[in-house]
Amino acid sequence: MKCKFIFGIILLLSVSNVFAVNTWYHGKVKNIITSGSDGSFIIYTDNTTLNSICIYDRVYFRVSDMGQERTKVALTMALTAFTANKDWGVVVDLPVEPESICYASSSASQGAGIR
Repeated sequence: MKCKFIFGIILLLSVSNVFAVNTWYHGKVKNIITSGSDGSFIIYTDNTTLNSICIYDRVYFRVSDMGQERTKVALTMALTAFTANKDWGVVVDLPVEPESICYASSSASQGAGIR
């Protein structure tokens, strides 16, 4: 009985990792649009997987979620990647339903990066 209980907990923990909320996506930045006077913005990428998950093929970066400084850094990296034609990565909080709004992760230590 005790062995089944421990096995059940291990199985539950391993299954929950399959459905992780934060996931990295990389691709070229196609377009950047500011979406508020607070510094929030929207990114369009060429990542086909991300585009099949996120409605309108975009990811929202909101100051209310990420904070002013992290949002500024993410925008700087996005503009640099766009200008230099480099791959850009973003951690996205995956929506529960497909074709939903995608937001840059507010809980990841780094929401975006250039490679």
